[in-house]
Amino acid sequence: MITIPKDIFDQIMTTLGCPFVTYAPNSEDVSNYDLELNEDQIKNNLIAPVFKEYFRWFPIEDYTNITVSQNFEIDFPDASTFSVKDVRLSTKTLQYAPTTNPFVNQCFIRNATGSYGYGMYGTRNNYGFTRSQIYRDIEMQSYIDKAKTFKWRVLKNQRKIVGYSNIEGAVEITWAKLSDDWDYIAFEQQQDVIDLCQGKLLKYFGHLRKQSENPNVPIELNGDDMIEQGKELEDKVYEKWHNMSVPVIMRG
Repeated sequence: MITIPKDIFDQIMTTLGCPFVTYAPNSEDVSNYDLELNEDQIKNNLIAPVFKEYFRWFPIEDYTNITVSQNFEIDFPDASTFSVKDVRLSTKTLQYAPTTNPFVNQCFIRNATGSYGYGMYGTRNNYGFTRSQIYRDIEMQSYIDKAKTFKWRVLKNQRKIVGYSNIEGAVEITWAKLSDDWDYIAFEQQQDVIDLCQGKLLKYFGHLRKQSENPNVPIELNGDDMIEQGKELEDKVYEKWHNMSVPVIMRG
């Protein structure tokens, strides 16, 4: 069910002449109103596809970090997730378990990374061990990155990621999600979505008007003018979005 503020919905409907041209409240008989559609029918049949189109271009990003090794499968986290924007393998992780004591954590981090100078053999001098440890870590990380094999692909119809890694690491996934809630549409693109909704409405009622000269077709409108105006609104928005971004595509 589409969630959209009443003032935004009323603004979208002005393209059809509302409030002078009327649509039915959800609880009343549509035959007594000009458009012969109620509010939910307009939202679910005409506006909902625009929401899906918007989030295809500008998805909500969500992130997951999962440790993997060898063959792995990762299911889409929920029903609102429709694609994967990015999958990366991180092989550089701190080898310690955090505790509730910050001083113990600091010691773990210092010993794991070798990035702090500390004394050796009971002295204040570390005799170059810190620098040597840094060089060793860089050399080891280069070897890991050179030898690693990491492949992944999206199984679209099964809504999962499958892949293989020959080393253990943390897979960092950027999911692409959609929503039925207007609040997730970025403020700077809200007018674009309003224009696109108006374009879809104009084309819908324009085609409806052209399908038949039957006097029972709701309200007297010029179908050609409505279709042309709707197409102009759609073209304006799509041209702008083409110049801003690219749609999310399932990659494998």
